[in-house]
Parts: sequence; C-alpha cells; structure tokens
Amino acid sequence: MRAAVRRHPHRPAQGRAVLPVPPACDRRPPCVRGGDGHRLRHARRLRRGLRRRRVQPLRARRRRLLAPRARLRPERRGSPGVIARLRAVWARLQRTLPLRAWQRYGDLRGNRLAGACSFYGFVSLFPLLVLAAALVSAIAGESGVETVQEIVDDNLPGLQLDVSDFHERAGTIGVIGAGILLFTGLGWVDAVRAAVRSMWGVDDQPGNVVVRKALDIVSLAGLGVLILVSWGASVVLVSFAGDVLDWLGFSSGGWVLRVVSGLVSVGVSAALFAYLLSGLPRIAVPVRNLAVVSLLGAVVFELLKQFLVQYVVGTATQSSYAAFAAPLAMLAWIYVVTRLLMVTAAITAESAIDRLEDAERAEVALRSSDRGAVVDPAEQSAAALSPLTPAQVKAVTLTSGAVLGAATLALAVVTVRAVRTVASAALRRPSLPK
Repeated sequence: MRAAVRRHPHRPAQGRAVLPVPPACDRRPPCVRGGDGHRLRHARRLRRGLRRRRVQPLRARRRRLLAPRARLRPERRGSPGVIARLRAVWARLQRTLPLRAWQRYGDLRGNRLAGACSFYGFVSLFPLLVLAAALVSAIAGESGVETVQEIVDDNLPGLQLDVSDFHERAGTIGVIGAGILLFTGLGWVDAVRAAVRSMWGVDDQPGNVVVRKALDIVSLAGLGVLILVSWGASVVLVSFAGDVLDWLGFSSGGWVLRVVSGLVSVGVSAALFAYLLSGLPRIAVPVRNLAVVSLLGAVVFELLKQFLVQYVVGTATQSSYAAFAAPLAMLAWIYVVTRLLMVTAAITAESAIDRLEDAERAEVALRSSDRGAVVDPAEQSAAALSPLTPAQVKAVTLTSGAVLGAATLALAVVTVRAVRTVASAALRRPSLPK
C-alpha cells in the first residue's frame, strides 16, 4: 500500500486503511529495548535454580544470541537459609504430641481450670478430712486415724496437718452436719470432673443434676476406697520386701528398700491419676494411652514431692507469712498438682482423640465402601471428633450403674456398722459417780 502511494503521488488519499499496518522496517535492525545490539535476544529466567548468585552471559549459535549486557538472575532454591530451617523445625515440632497437648492446655484455659480446682480442693479438704476421720475411726478405731494421718503426710508432705484434731471434732457431727460437709466436699469432685471434661471439649455438666450428684458421691467414695486400698497394698509390699531382704541376709539393703518403696509409690500415684483422668470424669479412654499418661503423671508427681515440695513449703512457711504459712503452702501445693493433672488430661485427650479419629475414619470408609455411597463430610468430622462411640457410652453407663449400686450398698453397710459401734460405745460408757 505504501509502495502504491509512492508510485502515484498525484492520487488523493482515500481514507485510512481498514487493517492495521505494521511500521516500516526498511531493512533496518529491529527496535530493541535495554540497549541490546543487533540480532540479540532478551534474557530470560533459568528453569532450574542454581547455587550461584550471578551467571555470566551465555552466547548461543549464530543468529541466536543472548544479550551481552544482561545478567541472568537464577532463583535461589539450592539451600534454605537459617530462618527457613528454623521455621521448618518449629512446624514439625508443632505436630508432635507434647506441643499439641500444650496448645490444647493453653487454648482451653488450663491455668484457670487448675485455679478453680485448687480453690475448691482447698475449701473441700477440711470437710473431707473430718468425714474421713469420722468414718475410719468408727470402723477401725485409732488405727484408722493413724492410717489417714500417714496418707495425708505422704500426699501433703511438710504441711503438718494433724488428723487427730479432726478426729476429736468428728464426734460432734450429726446427720445434718455430715450432709453439709459432704455437699461441701463434692464441690472439688464437681470442679475436677468439669475441668477434665473441658480438656476433652465435651459437656462438663452431663445428664440430670440428681444423677450427676449421685455419681459424684460414688466417684468420691471410689476415690477414697482406691486411696485406702492402694496405701494398704503399698505398706504390705514394702513390708514384704523388707522381710525378703532380711531373709536373704542383705545387711546393707536400705537402698533396695528405698527403690522398692519408690516404685510402689509410683504405682499408687499412677492408679490415682488413672482414676482422676478416666473414672472420676466418666470418660472412656483407651487403656494403653491411659496407662502411659498415668505413669508419666505419677513419675512427675513423685519428683515434685521429692524436690519441689521443700521449696514450696519452705517459701510459704517463712516468718513473714506468720499465721498464713500453712494455708498458703497447702494452696500452692494443691495448685501445682492440679496443673499437672490438667496437663496430663490434655495429653490424654490429644492421644486418645488421634486414635479415635483414625478408628472413626476407618469405620466411615468401610461403611461408604459397603454401601457404595458418599458420606457427608460434616457427619464424618462429627464422628471423628466424638471422644466416645455408642458402644463406649453404653459401657460407661452400665459400669456407672453397677458402681453406683455397689457404692450404695457399701455405704449402707458402713452406716449400719457405724451406728452399731456408736450405740455399743454409748452403752459401755461408765456412769459418772454422783
């Protein structure tokens, strides 16, 4: 078109061309950007990362050249930096069980739950000691009071609580007073049950209030029986170990006896932790997970008793605290133990939920493969997050009913025996001379 215009310059222009016309080259070098020379191509990025920061210009064959003044900028993908490595390590650590349990403990306000349980435990301790002293003295006499004193000294070391004072005041307790003390003591059971269930993310006040309080009474009675049985078994085992060492003729077997006593104490504490993590809150936990976490909590508890209790008691019993020394030391020790209980509850929840999620996913996948239908994701997530299966709920309900019946029968027998003991003691009391 431009050639035709040049050949016939006398013809007028008939308007603009319909098709866009590229600019004339006139056999000149094409326009280049960035100052590149003739017949040179622009630089591009490399497809693979190189460890070098700069790459020298590369020349290809004739008519296919790269820009001589351009620098190829490779992406730095060879070795990550220190910050990237630390982030990767931290990401891997966050997926481990201890950090996930600690995150659950923080997200569910474990410190506040431990503080609430510590307050209720401190308030309920004295009524429970009065009830325990009254019941044990009615059943076993002075030896029962000594047993309670040894249990208190073992679990609350350094606080110098005299159970005989509670035993002397236990004789003035009537039926109404015993009911009030029992109601006050149940506050700790309710707080611990709610706190442990909150760590699982389930309802902390399950069922009817009457049934719940009845089960709390059963749980409290079961805890007392477990403490007495465990302590009695530990005394028998330690005494048997001493007799065996004497029979074998070990004159310097004191360290062996201390090791046996420590192992027995760990076993007793593990049984208590297992009951507080599963029996008292009424949560079905896999036996393997419960055993491992309970053993871990028992070991830490025994270490705290050996090393930390002296610091807590020594700090709280300074002269600056005066009359508040014993209550402060007791409250501090209860708070430390309750925080340990909350941490172990978080570990139990994380480990058990992982196992239950795998089981639920396998069950949902099996049902979907059998039916040939697609399972709703909401139903799958709800089933995976549920800590109890229907079979486990039924088993827990039946077990709770059986324990409630047995505890009611035992409580009735103990009450009858206590009434008979008090009546016989009143009849045998000599009359005062006039």
